[in-house]
Amino acid sequence: MKSFIQMVHLDLTAIPDSRATATPESGLRRPDPASIRRPPPAARTRGPALGDAAALRAWRAAPGLGEPAGSARVHLRPRAAPGGGVILAGGGRLCLPRGPARPLCVLLRVLLRARLAAAPALVHLRLSARRGRLSLLWRTALPRALGRPEWTFWLVPLRPAGPRRPRRSTSDLPAARPRPSAGFVAQTQCPTDGPTPVVLEALTSDGPQAIQSSVSCQVSPEVPCEITMVKINRNKDGEPLVLTRKMEATLNATYKYNCVYSTLIVSYWQVFSVNSVKDLPQWYRPLDIPITKSGRVPTFLHIPPKSLTWGVYVMRFVVDVYANRNRPQASASDFMYVSIVRSDLEAVIAGGPNITIKFTDQLVLDGSGSSDPDSDSPSQGLRFSWYCTTDPKNYQGHKITVMSNSVCTPKHTNLNWKEASGPVLTLQPGTLKGGDDPFPWMNDQESCSAEVVGFRMTGTTPDGDVVEIMPDVAEVYIARKNLSFASFNLTVGPESETEGADESLKRTTGKFRVEVDSSVVKELLVHIVTEVTVLFTVLVYAGSEISPTALVATFLVPHDIPPMTNQSDLFDSACAVREARVVCLPASLLQVIAQRGGSSECTLVIALQAPRFVMAANDKLVRIALFSAHCLDMYGIQSDWREDTCVLGERTTWRRVHCICQSTRRVRRQLDLIKQASRHLQTHFLTTNVIVVPNPVDLRLEVITSVTRNYVTLFTVLFIMLMYIILAFWSLLQDETDQYLRLHVIILLDNDPYDKVCYLVTVFTGSRYRAGTRADVFMQLMGTEGASDVHCLSHPHFTTLYRGGINTFLLTTKRDLGDIHSIRVWHNNEGKSPSWYLSRVKVENLFSRHIWLFLCREWLCIDTSLDRTFLVTDPDQPINRKDYFLIESAYRMGRDHLWFSIFSTIIDTPFNRLQRLSCCLAMLMASLLCNIMFFNLNRTEGMASGEGSYVRSMMIGLESVLIALPLQMLIIFLFTYSQREPRVTLETVSPRSDSLEQEHAHWQEFLKKWHVEESAHVPTKKASEPPTGKRSRAPKAAKALTTIGRRQKKGQRTVTRTQGQNKNASNANTNNNQVVASTEPSPQAGPVEPKEKSRVVLPPCCLYVAWCLVFVTSSISSFFIIFYGLSYSYEKSMDWLFASFCSFCLSVLLVQPCKIILLSGFRAGRRKYCKNLSWTSKYRYIEIELHGTMNREERKRRHQMIMELRRSRMYQPLTEDEILIFKRKKAIKRRAFLFLCYVLTHFIFLALLLSLVALLRHTDSFYYNQFVRDRFSVDLGSVTKLEDIYRWLNSVLVPLVHNDPNPAILPDSSSKVLGLPLLRQVRARPGDKLCLPANFAQTSMGREIHCHPSYGTDPEDTRSYSGLWNKVLKRPEDKNTDGFTYKPPEKIWGYVSHGLLHTYGSGGYAFYFFPEQQPFNSTVRLRELQSSEWLDEQTWAVILELTTFNPDVSLFCSISVVFEASQLGVVNTSLSVHSFSLADFDRETSAEIYLYVAILIFFLAYVVDEGYIIMQERASYVRSVYNLLNFALKCIFTVLIVLFFRKHFLATGIIRFYLSHPEDFIPFHAVSQVDHAMRIILGFLLFLTILKTLRYSRIFYDVRLAQRAIQAALPGICHMALVVSVYFFVYMAFGYLAFGQHEWNYSNLIHATQTIFSYCVSAFQSTEFSNNRVLGVLFLSSFMLVMICILINLFQAVILSAYEEMKQPVYEEPSDEAEAMTYLCRKLRAMFRFLTFQPRDEDEPEFFVNMLYGQPEKNSRRYLGLKTRNIKGKKMVYLVV
Repeated sequence: MKSFIQMVHLDLTAIPDSRATATPESGLRRPDPASIRRPPPAARTRGPALGDAAALRAWRAAPGLGEPAGSARVHLRPRAAPGGGVILAGGGRLCLPRGPARPLCVLLRVLLRARLAAAPALVHLRLSARRGRLSLLWRTALPRALGRPEWTFWLVPLRPAGPRRPRRSTSDLPAARPRPSAGFVAQTQCPTDGPTPVVLEALTSDGPQAIQSSVSCQVSPEVPCEITMVKINRNKDGEPLVLTRKMEATLNATYKYNCVYSTLIVSYWQVFSVNSVKDLPQWYRPLDIPITKSGRVPTFLHIPPKSLTWGVYVMRFVVDVYANRNRPQASASDFMYVSIVRSDLEAVIAGGPNITIKFTDQLVLDGSGSSDPDSDSPSQGLRFSWYCTTDPKNYQGHKITVMSNSVCTPKHTNLNWKEASGPVLTLQPGTLKGGDDPFPWMNDQESCSAEVVGFRMTGTTPDGDVVEIMPDVAEVYIARKNLSFASFNLTVGPESETEGADESLKRTTGKFRVEVDSSVVKELLVHIVTEVTVLFTVLVYAGSEISPTALVATFLVPHDIPPMTNQSDLFDSACAVREARVVCLPASLLQVIAQRGGSSECTLVIALQAPRFVMAANDKLVRIALFSAHCLDMYGIQSDWREDTCVLGERTTWRRVHCICQSTRRVRRQLDLIKQASRHLQTHFLTTNVIVVPNPVDLRLEVITSVTRNYVTLFTVLFIMLMYIILAFWSLLQDETDQYLRLHVIILLDNDPYDKVCYLVTVFTGSRYRAGTRADVFMQLMGTEGASDVHCLSHPHFTTLYRGGINTFLLTTKRDLGDIHSIRVWHNNEGKSPSWYLSRVKVENLFSRHIWLFLCREWLCIDTSLDRTFLVTDPDQPINRKDYFLIESAYRMGRDHLWFSIFSTIIDTPFNRLQRLSCCLAMLMASLLCNIMFFNLNRTEGMASGEGSYVRSMMIGLESVLIALPLQMLIIFLFTYSQREPRVTLETVSPRSDSLEQEHAHWQEFLKKWHVEESAHVPTKKASEPPTGKRSRAPKAAKALTTIGRRQKKGQRTVTRTQGQNKNASNANTNNNQVVASTEPSPQAGPVEPKEKSRVVLPPCCLYVAWCLVFVTSSISSFFIIFYGLSYSYEKSMDWLFASFCSFCLSVLLVQPCKIILLSGFRAGRRKYCKNLSWTSKYRYIEIELHGTMNREERKRRHQMIMELRRSRMYQPLTEDEILIFKRKKAIKRRAFLFLCYVLTHFIFLALLLSLVALLRHTDSFYYNQFVRDRFSVDLGSVTKLEDIYRWLNSVLVPLVHNDPNPAILPDSSSKVLGLPLLRQVRARPGDKLCLPANFAQTSMGREIHCHPSYGTDPEDTRSYSGLWNKVLKRPEDKNTDGFTYKPPEKIWGYVSHGLLHTYGSGGYAFYFFPEQQPFNSTVRLRELQSSEWLDEQTWAVILELTTFNPDVSLFCSISVVFEASQLGVVNTSLSVHSFSLADFDRETSAEIYLYVAILIFFLAYVVDEGYIIMQERASYVRSVYNLLNFALKCIFTVLIVLFFRKHFLATGIIRFYLSHPEDFIPFHAVSQVDHAMRIILGFLLFLTILKTLRYSRIFYDVRLAQRAIQAALPGICHMALVVSVYFFVYMAFGYLAFGQHEWNYSNLIHATQTIFSYCVSAFQSTEFSNNRVLGVLFLSSFMLVMICILINLFQAVILSAYEEMKQPVYEEPSDEAEAMTYLCRKLRAMFRFLTFQPRDEDEPEFFVNMLYGQPEKNSRRYLGLKTRNIKGKKMVYLVV
């Protein structure tokens, strides 16, 4: 065979081999093989075509040009070859120094294939031209022989950069004399005709002198073809694909190549067989199997099932690139491993995972359903092994793991049941002993806390019969279970000693307390378990205290004889148990103790005393077991245990119970009775019920040892204390800040230094949501003497105008404004939250003390108005009760709410934040203590489950809050009234009659004079010292004004009011609700002595009392909470924690808000005036001292700056255009937010609906319906008359219902029939019915003609009969009456049955099938029905109804088979099957429950949202299509919720009925019909929800364009729809009349309508028209011409023309959705650039803009000119240029 070689680029090659024609080249990584090479043809060499190739050809052909030569050095890089050896590749650039015109450079590629691993890494090359032919000389160093190396050289001409001389390589070889060195040299001509033999000659005499080799040198005019990538796509690189024989798989590969002149690309698959995934295949021996044949898509390989046997295979994908049709130019491949493994055997035991049988029953386990999935005969070749264990941990998954020696019977040594080797295991009765519950059918198994034993005595009669003998007395010892939980260690230690006491009198003592319910425990047994052989004295005390009066009994307890008690008249010491170390407390003693306590629960302390045997406290020597026991017995297998036969014996201990059973009957009489009654032998079973007394408390044990059992209460208290400490530090800092803000007035920076009058402006910001503002607010005062300049109410060092804030500003004017009558307020709408709710404003003239009040209560926002003017409010003006209630409640909520006030803005009362926080701590700890006390009172009661426990916890929380409320009020009272507030009298703030001279003085100088005069009246207190706390230093830049509150002496000043004073200028405050008094002239002459309202002031020591009360309450509560909680279980502690959380939430969100709301409502009930509102903060009278003054130059410079600032645009209100811009920005932002919310909620709701659809399990329902339909539809089509119904019932229904192996279970399934199947007949009332043409019939036939009654018009028979239709019963019988008793329709669970002709109710003459009985019973009863002529001419319909349940898939299936007697005498049959599932709300953790809750929450949110939209839009709501779509969606959603609850309540009631009446018909068909309706409604809801998604696609321009096109074409669409409808009706009527009698497609109007509609969509079916072919051809031809060719195409043309018209370039405002999407995308881009630290990009991407706003076509000139169009409902004229 001739060998060839081909080189494709640097790293792809193939070496010829006599054993293979193609070998893959592979790297070191096995899963990523390198490319395979195929040899080129011998005549592959082509000369250069253009450019450098032509120059090379001309230069080679030119004679006498000498021998130009060039040298190069190439480094070779090795890699492993697939067939062994190594492949080395390298390349470089080589230039010939001389030529005809310019230097010629070539791209050189070298490849070497060597058989051994050692190979050269450096090759020296010399290229020369001799007589027009290229010659290549190369030299390399070979350390040792390489076998037969194979060389490949490839020369590609390159375009030279210019006529410069190439550099000479330092490794050039001399032309005539090679450089002597260790290595070999060879020479070849280029090009060669395929691989050519060559001899490598040695340059030295050492080693071999020559090496046989082969060389191939090719010259190409262009870059060779290259395959850049071949890869088989796999899930995980390096991992084989694992399949079984029955599995199928599809592999696909991807490849890329670069080849300019390729003519053919060939790809194919090869399959090789290997031993393992670590082996490489023989690449020249692929398998010839059908799956390797390339199909229509050669890159895909499909592995069909059972196409490969078990083993490991290599799937190889090969790509060949052909430049001509002879050989490939390039080739590459990739491969992967595929393992075909055996599937796991499937072991199946019939009957489910849990089987319960009686001890006397035989157990048969059938494993014949097991199979081998890979075998064609699944049951052949299987070997069965049975295993039995009592430990479920031994069976994990599908593996048998012996983790314990828990065998089922004592004779087995391991889990393997060796007696059985077949598919069926049969266990005889009594083989298995049962688990911990030997009698699972009993109701009270948890009471059996000991082993169950049984005995039986038998005797033999003279006849040899074995009979049972009952002994007179039988004593049985029963071992107890779980002894580790029945006792506890008692700490004993030396008794407290007195000095000088006798050693013989020293004792060891121990005591414990126990609580017992005397109504449950009859006798309490105390077993002292110890190895110490000393005499114990047991003292029993009534109650929880140890005192001589509480001692009720004393016992001496030796170690070897029963205890002895002292004789007492209080109780009877007789007791059944007489055992050493067991103290019996009789029932009479417990009753005595209970009577002392006044309840059935008695508390007693038991003390042990013994001679001294320990020197220190020890809890390891003595254990105490407290219990009460009584014996239970059962004769044979009965429903429950008996307590009246056996009694407790005297040998009872904590380890075993002694029972004595006595019989009063004689043995001989008993033998006779047993012999006469029965010969079955019965077993007498015995057990005992042991009640372990819970929660004994060892009084000597340290309680702290219980901390490790329950961390809940400890961690709760620690967490609360930690939070208190953190908030306490925060409160201290915040209180200091509050004091600083209260003591400072903000001086506005734009006050002109040349102004003369000062005004204090107090601004009250509302407490509504987002009432504060970050915008610049401007104010102007307007009075009778002029208006002030515009001032900006802001300061860089103060946060002002926040929500609920009260800020006081010092504002100056050039002169006195007189009586201020209004103020003007606006802001510039800047900042993050510009909207501002202004509640009130108070303006006060600082020098004259005139006050003006403004009640504003308006929003200053872009939606309403940014510029408002408010008129002055008269103090005596009545206030609306609603406004007063809102103001008062908001004020009180931030001031008097104990929890909210901690985080309020500024506290203006002496009751500071730290005190409030401490009060909260005390109240919280007190409520927690009350909670845990309530739980402690109910510790013996069982906690309610489910909703009851939550309600109980919430009620306990509410009670605890109410109990702790008085303590809270006491602490608040002490903190509040033990600190006296500085206040001022009425006349102090009254208008002044005298005033300072203000001429030629600016306001700062005048303020100094005013301060000096005011300070003259304060003889002692410094003006700079605050009344409480440490004064904070104001910032110098802020130039804040120190404000000091100070109380004047009574009568120090008097003010005479004159009529010329401002009516609104007086302000007096007597309590926290400051009252602004009227300024009308006093009727009395002379000074007025003001009356100050008295205020409760407690001594200062009460403040310390309040702190002590907080500390004591918190400490004591914490102590008892922790130590109460240590005795609780984890579950009970969590319940307490939940109740405590409820208590906290109720206190914060219910109790205190209700208190404030009720108080505010009570105050608002009386008439209120403006002066009754709170107008100032803590300090009523303000002394102001200015820090720092300015010189004349500074004052002048400041004046010029302020004047320039006031002339700027900043101090002017916004223009209309600016307001419109702000409104548009806000609208876009709001729309973007709403759009995002709507999109997210929509898709979340859609996901919930899809999850609900998945829960309905449509796929399982389909297969279940198909299974049931296949079973019940057998021979159903052959029923054509009434007699055939009996045949179908006997042949089909009876075998299905009466399944012999499994009664009431359908064959070949696990579907169980629920209740009794019902067969009912609906029939007409007996009586003759005359036909309508009676006169014609009598005339023509001479007799009457009677017709069959019709359903719906004739009356239905509802009477009950006795065996025949002519015997009427006076009263109905039960359901055992076969078919002649009328069953009335269901009232509660009503349903209907749908047939082909009519719809029938749920009533009828009932016939029941009893699946549990033999099939013969139903057959005989059906035969009796048939003989009684149950079906006759009065029969309308016979309906069979039953319900099945498949527990494997939890699906119910309602089945209805309807036989209808038509008027033509033919019986029409129909089968209705519907499967459904029920929601399971009983599981504790279920994702299904969370899904239903989420859907219900969405429903409530949707209803509220839609109601809000309807209230907002009102009449315009119905004008929007999307509103109507939303309304329809909400209505359908409501119907779905109603149907869901209807289905749930129906199913709950029917299931309860089934559990109580299993032998009755169960009407699950009512649930089935509701489920069917719910699925339809869910389908409509899902359809509308998905359709609603189109609304959110309006962000795209093309979607909006299509919508506008449809709207524009809507008139034409309506016109064309009318025409098409007319023609549609014409063809439908004609087809019905012309072909209705002979063609089924036109047999009625519905079929005719369906057929014509199918013609419209070109679905032509059943067009034979066999009765009249000519008319049919004309009918179809005219239909195709008129409807399809003309009308439908015109219909499409109307829409397309409108669409083309809408594409013309027209200006229109972008849609709301597009603007919202643009806003969101900009925010996302900004966020992304911020996170990635990228610069901001101002321009939007062009693609994004075109997608949202479109790019209308601009090329067509026919749209140019003057145009008219309706845009947004308005006719507009525009010019298109």
